[in-house]
Amino acid sequence: MSVITPSTLIGARSPIYITANYSTLAGSITDITLEVYIWNDARGSRPASPEYTLFRDVFASTDVSFDIAPMVEEYITNTYDDRAVVTAQASIDGGVWWVQVDYDVNYINKATPPQTVNDTGSSDIFYSSNGYHTFAEGANYEYPADYLHTIEHFYVKENGTETAKIHLGNFGADEVYFVAYLAPNGTSHIIDIASLHSSTQPEGRIVEIPIGATNLDAWLTATGSTAQSPRDVDGYTIAILDDGSAELYRITVEKVCEPKYDIQRLDYINRYGIWDYLYFFKASQDNFNTTSEQYRRSLGSSGASGFTYDSTEQMYTKYNTNGKTQTTLNTGWVAEEYKEAIKDLMMSERMLLNGSPVNLVTNSVTLQKSLNDKTINYTIEVEEAFDTRYV
Repeated sequence: MSVITPSTLIGARSPIYITANYSTLAGSITDITLEVYIWNDARGSRPASPEYTLFRDVFASTDVSFDIAPMVEEYITNTYDDRAVVTAQASIDGGVWWVQVDYDVNYINKATPPQTVNDTGSSDIFYSSNGYHTFAEGANYEYPADYLHTIEHFYVKENGTETAKIHLGNFGADEVYFVAYLAPNGTSHIIDIASLHSSTQPEGRIVEIPIGATNLDAWLTATGSTAQSPRDVDGYTIAILDDGSAELYRITVEKVCEPKYDIQRLDYINRYGIWDYLYFFKASQDNFNTTSEQYRRSLGSSGASGFTYDSTEQMYTKYNTNGKTQTTLNTGWVAEEYKEAIKDLMMSERMLLNGSPVNLVTNSVTLQKSLNDKTINYTIEVEEAFDTRYV
């Protein structure tokens, strides 16, 4: 196939290059047509018509690339749902879409004499989320199978329903088969999740697994575990395994008891395009700010006694008054690796504080190191993403 596309999960907040690579066949390309199909349904239910058609006519190059990321990103919306997940299940936020490109290329070959050749076909079906990749990762970076978070150490509430997101691997080439719960006393329990491989929905490539003590305990009970209960310990480990039970990734979960402060939860779309979250366990503070405009009124009137006015009336009158609450949050003491989660948070374009939409006010933080800072705590500020007075 002379048209090169991604083959697995890729983020649409960075360029997605489709490359027509004809340098070994052609002296030049005369025209190229790409039809871009984007859909969120069963893999075999591609729409009858493309969402976009791209055309370029008469050029002498033998290789050319098109960036289709803005077209794909337009379709992707992450739906927030805070229901408790008590077993491994396919992602439910709708933030992953199938993509396929049909191509029709005419080129002048290298024969003597040269002839015009027509080449048509379809790319592999790949899938995209509302994520991005870094400059250092290079062009068309595809997300690996296993783990879709930037930290390995989770801080959770004592009786929470938190989840972690796992990428199973490309369709038909799944790499994740088991999840293992490892208790501090040495007992363990392995759960087979291979039944989730059969999903043909794009969201089915991403699986949520329970890691909070409450829902993990329910999952372990339902699958017959006799391992030490996660409710009875301060921390535990979860391992992600391949089909040979080799460990792909390991997550450490630490339960935090916070009797003094109200725990704040900030959900956000991370670099992989899926819902992630951070808890802020320590003191938070709310500040209410208003904005308004004003105009100068003409006061008073003329009468039999001359010009008079009421001194209780406003000369300068406010209008369009509205307000927003800004909240300052503190993580409490966290591991050094938390800097990656903080970077993800600051790069996010959508977030919720305790279920309400907010935007990040903080635009700069010092990424702390234990060598320099001994104990690490991050403070950030967010603002409601809506006006107090509905207009």
